[in-house]
Amino acid sequence: MDPVVVIGAGVSGLAAAWSLHKHGIPVRVVEADDQVGGVVRSTRLDDGTVLDLGPQTLSTKDPDLQETLRQVGLGSRTLSADPASGRRFVVHEGKVVELPSGPLSLARTSLLSTGAKFRLLGEPFRKGGGPVTEGASEPDEESIADFVRRRLGPEVLDHMVDPFVSGVFAGDPEQISVAAALPELHALEQEYGSIVRGGVKRMQAARKEQKEREAAGGTPEERPRNRILSFDEGLQSWPRAVADALDEPVLVSTRVVGLARAEGDAGGWDVRIAREDGGSEEVLHAGAVILAVPAEVAARLLAGLDAGVAQALSEIPYAPVSVVHVVHPMDRVDHPLDGFGVLAPSGEDRGILGSLWPNAVFPGRNPKEQAVIANFVGGARTPERAMAEKDEILDMVRRELGDLLGLRGDPAHQRVTRWPRAIPQYTRGHLDRIREVARFEEATPGVRLVGSWRDAVSLGGCWATGARVGTEVARTRG
Repeated sequence: MDPVVVIGAGVSGLAAAWSLHKHGIPVRVVEADDQVGGVVRSTRLDDGTVLDLGPQTLSTKDPDLQETLRQVGLGSRTLSADPASGRRFVVHEGKVVELPSGPLSLARTSLLSTGAKFRLLGEPFRKGGGPVTEGASEPDEESIADFVRRRLGPEVLDHMVDPFVSGVFAGDPEQISVAAALPELHALEQEYGSIVRGGVKRMQAARKEQKEREAAGGTPEERPRNRILSFDEGLQSWPRAVADALDEPVLVSTRVVGLARAEGDAGGWDVRIAREDGGSEEVLHAGAVILAVPAEVAARLLAGLDAGVAQALSEIPYAPVSVVHVVHPMDRVDHPLDGFGVLAPSGEDRGILGSLWPNAVFPGRNPKEQAVIANFVGGARTPERAMAEKDEILDMVRRELGDLLGLRGDPAHQRVTRWPRAIPQYTRGHLDRIREVARFEEATPGVRLVGSWRDAVSLGGCWATGARVGTEVARTRG
């Protein structure tokens, strides 16, 4: 049997490869970089401090993924977030303020005016439905900003949702499609006419289903709980372990330079590869191909097969982000760093999108006398900051941390990791672009596409999508 060739060894590609492997389907993974993981990168300093140079945590409630971690030998090396790190902060009027975590703290928060809080209470009674373009068969892709203003009010947008969008997408809520980026939230209004009412009804339905199962003699089913995870050597331990568990080693430092239908009656696909060591080009014959690469790379590889899908993929924008680590003596930081981190709303005009505090999230992994602060610079609204000179970025970050967290003196270590195309932006029109991808897949059996640009930017979401596609391809090959 010809193998399935997976192009790209990021989280999505490795998830697809692992699913194929579990189903007994031969698979070869090709990766242009010299290591696996995509934007998931980790390093350990000489003093033992672990730094994640891209994403900082894995958030998941997928029991299959958690079982995979055990299967690839990460069970005893998995770290769960400390409950105390559940506190989240935002910058408000130049100060670090804790986000409300429940109804009582929401009533007391200084982030919202009394009027804004009353508007929140009225959300279940507000008429549903977004804007519709004349002649359109379905609602426009309303932006997150327009959706939140309409449902929850401008203050909730400015002080709570805006920093969330910066933290997750490094994006602009005025441009990102709510239906594409937050489909579950959008679906609550579409189905129930209200976010709050929909959330309550879904919880009631889940409880009713649980009671009916128990009444019928079934065993109580524990609802999966979301877990925030990392590993003793950082997040990259995960893709490395998955890659090592495959039957065939990942072909790293190997570019795919062409993709074409194979000639002859056997069918399949010819994947032309070139190794970075300068060797001659080779051809891998594949029974099927899964492209798990950035949108613009997929566009280039598919241009000769389908101009329409190549055009749609090329229109997906990415935001640049620089991840800036500052390791500082803890006794020279005024803030206790007793939470997950702090995000900065765009209205505060800070030089950073936010900061995460890994030592509070995973205590014990790093030397406790050091404060490890991971900062994020740039994003869709201020891309020039991510691409500035490294010394300029470091100076700006230290000023911000001095002002917000009370850092004093020189850091023990500082590092800038630049990601020119860090996070895909699900801007309005994204669903049309994804429909074009689905059309291509329907018309082209044997080629599938996955990646953070498609359904989810989160690591857990990328794994889930990649695993699903791998399983679907395995069923066609078995």
